[in-house]
Amino acid sequence: LVIDNLRNFRWRSKRDFVPCWEQRSYDLANLVAVDLFVCTWGDPRIAHLIVSFVFSDALPLAFSFETRRETSEKWTMFAGLMKAYELVMIAADERDVIRVRTNIRHERVRRYRAIASPEIRRRMLTRFVDELNEIAAHPRFYNTLYRNCTTEIVRLVRETGVSVPLDWRLLVSGFVPQYLYRHHMIATDRPFAQVDPAADIGTLARAADTDPAFSRLIRGEQPG
Repeated sequence: LVIDNLRNFRWRSKRDFVPCWEQRSYDLANLVAVDLFVCTWGDPRIAHLIVSFVFSDALPLAFSFETRRETSEKWTMFAGLMKAYELVMIAADERDVIRVRTNIRHERVRRYRAIASPEIRRRMLTRFVDELNEIAAHPRFYNTLYRNCTTEIVRLVRETGVSVPLDWRLLVSGFVPQYLYRHHMIATDRPFAQVDPAADIGTLARAADTDPAFSRLIRGEQPG
């Protein structure tokens, strides 16, 4: 699998960054896990979701559904209902798309390891890459309610054959972690009251900062 134009910006502040686009290759045989990052700021009921595919021999490959806006254009929920923004799907290095949220924007970011078989992991990655190409070829509009960072992930996962039951928590993205726990999509060997704070990567991310081993360090692993 080859990904062109993978984003790996070096963020110095919210508006100051060094752009970098890369080509990377991945071996699906070495895909070992899928992680979901849940990013919140302000109202904890509102979250941004990022899916990251973890490999044994390469850096993780993260996908983020976002809005494409003009430089002077601000995001509002109402404008998001009125076809004001294009939907974009970004393939990125975690040192870009995760670090900018933990270390630059100072959002709360939690990481959850999905329970998924090797076959499901491969099907999910293949579907995400197909979607990346489809959006590039046929742009579409973002919608606050039915085409956003949560609904698009749910749709792609369902299209791999995974059952994703209807639940009000899918409409209020800040509650997605509770949804995953309730439906046994993440580990449930501890009470959720313990799982949730343990998922917070903020301290690890700030300590790792620009370290090339950022992705390993935010998972509590030793580099090398």
